[in-house]
Amino acid sequence: MITVAIMCMALNVYHEARGEPLNGQYAVAHVVMNRMADPRWADDVCGVIGQKAQFSWTRKHAMPRDMDALRQAIKVAAQVIDGRPDSTQGSTHYHNDTVEPLWTFNLTKTMKIGNHQFYK
Repeated sequence: MITVAIMCMALNVYHEARGEPLNGQYAVAHVVMNRMADPRWADDVCGVIGQKAQFSWTRKHAMPRDMDALRQAIKVAAQVIDGRPDSTQGSTHYHNDTVEPLWTFNLTKTMKIGNHQFYK
C-alpha cells in the first residue's frame, strides 16, 4: 500500500535524484529521515519535504513524466521509510555538483554519490 508519506518521499526522490545511481536515491531519502530526527525540521516526511526553501522542486509543482523512474522512487521511499539502514553517515543536507551553496561552509562533508555532495 502506498501511504501519503511514501508518496511524498517518492516524489522527492524522483525530482531530486531520478538520474542518480540507486545508492544516491537512497541517500536523498535518508536525508529526509535524518532531518525528521533533528528538531530544526518537521517530524514527519511530508512536513520535512514541504518545509519552506528546502527542496527546489516543491516550488515548481512539477508532475512526474517518467513512470519507470517514479515506480523506482516509490520502491526506494518504501524501503527507507520501512527502516533500510542509513548509508549517509547521518547527513542532513546535500546539493548537486553544479552549485556550491554558502551553507556548506558550516557543515562537514560526509560523502559524494553520483552528482550529489552530502553533509551533516
